[in-house]
Amino acid sequence: MFKALFASTLLVTMSLVVAPPAAATGKLSDAAYEAGKRALEADNLEGALVHFKSALALAEGDEGRVWQLLIAISLTYKDMGQPGYTLEYHQRFLAETKDHLEVMPPKWKKRRAWVEQDIEALQNEAGKTHGYLSVTSVP
Repeated sequence: MFKALFASTLLVTMSLVVAPPAAATGKLSDAAYEAGKRALEADNLEGALVHFKSALALAEGDEGRVWQLLIAISLTYKDMGQPGYTLEYHQRFLAETKDHLEVMPPKWKKRRAWVEQDIEALQNEAGKTHGYLSVTSVP
């Protein structure tokens, strides 16, 4: 009896250590996002990118936060003059929001429309300095 109780207590404790509650993860994501904003204010684009990507990893399951972070990352890359990465995160944002168009608030619809327009300009800019390569492999 004692062994079973000890084993179940150990399992519950380990599951709490391995997977923090969603609220804790959300707070960590919020903190990383705020750190990213402070880094942007300090003109530390690389630091902002690290914080925003960390916040994105912690924001899984919070669609609004994921959308916000994808935009933050893409704009940071844009400020860094890296149109290829900007395009990548713009496209990820469009893919993440595609299934929510009918219920999306007007604020996000405007952001989505802006991203769609910005993609064409970025593709033209990226085409001047970047090439595209497609590789297909069959094991």
